[in-house]
Amino acid sequence: MTRHMDLFVKRGLPYLFLMMFSLAAGAQNQPRSAAVRPSPPLNDSAFQERLVQLAIGGPQYDASSHQVRIAEYKVRAAKQSWFNLLTLSLNYNDLEFSKNNNVVNSQNTYIYPKYFFGLVIPIGTIISKGSEIKSAREDVRIAQDNQALLARQIRADVLSKYATYKNYRELAVIENQIMDDLSAGFTQIEKKFRDGIITIEAFSSASHSYNEEKAKILSLQLQAEITKLDLERLIGVKLESVPH
Repeated sequence: MTRHMDLFVKRGLPYLFLMMFSLAAGAQNQPRSAAVRPSPPLNDSAFQERLVQLAIGGPQYDASSHQVRIAEYKVRAAKQSWFNLLTLSLNYNDLEFSKNNNVVNSQNTYIYPKYFFGLVIPIGTIISKGSEIKSAREDVRIAQDNQALLARQIRADVLSKYATYKNYRELAVIENQIMDDLSAGFTQIEKKFRDGIITIEAFSSASHSYNEEKAKILSLQLQAEITKLDLERLIGVKLESVPH
């Protein structure tokens, strides 16, 4: 009764007019509302956690894992690029000196090696390579932080959409209960209007309140369905298929 009085304050005389006929017809077997009554709301925290885990297992989070691996590969490539800085050279001396070659008044003897080896190490480039490796490691940390932020965002999106979906469902349940009351009263009003007991103004006002309530239920059901589809886009499966 308190609920009906609050609605009377908000909606005025047409709603009270409908409620008077609905209460009078409450003891009779009147037709019920044609609106589909939604199932009871879901409020299991473990169920919500399953939804979050399904979303984290989706392609959006998986792409962030690939970004982390790419950054790790870049660190590995930067470390292995040390060898690209080194230059190894080899020269072959094909000039031979005879052992019996007598050099008059020669005081110095020159012995030329047959092979020449060389290794070029660019010191400046090697020093700068350390900064390149550190930069690649920072890219790994950035990719890991982005992945952690994405996990938080996915969790917030899933829980907020699920909470919104539950809210629409619960509101639809309340409106369906109101609609049941109005439906019984409106049936009586239609009969009295056909019998000429009430005026067309009273009938139109009651009809407006009845149709307004029906439109509100349809709107709530639509919003609940849209939110459900958006939630299923995140988790990748039908909501009904997730075990409780």
